[in-house]
Amino acid sequence: MLTPSCLSAEVLSSSLELTEGWELASTGESATPETLSILTFTPVHVPGTVASALRDQHAWRIGDLVRFDSAQHWFRCRFDALPAEPGEQLSLRIGGIATIANSADEIT
Repeated sequence: MLTPSCLSAEVLSSSLELTEGWELASTGESATPETLSILTFTPVHVPGTVASALRDQHAWRIGDLVRFDSAQHWFRCRFDALPAEPGEQLSLRIGGIATIANSADEIT
């Protein structure tokens, strides 16, 4: 096993393509990662936007007067990963986010 002290962060980095398994929930109420269990999540395609996901679900169409910023929209994707080793720091980077994003270590 290689130790972090002998390798740069670039060598230790790895990536996982998260292109499937995404879901979306929208709510007019304030939600937190701890309260997401009360929301209804539906499968969505990525890459995409809230508008494209709602259009695919026949919940919105171009021309409808909808203010997407008046609600909270939560995307989630579950995936398997090895736990961090002692002293190891893990990062989750998601490209293409066009607004504020939050993440939670584990949401059940």
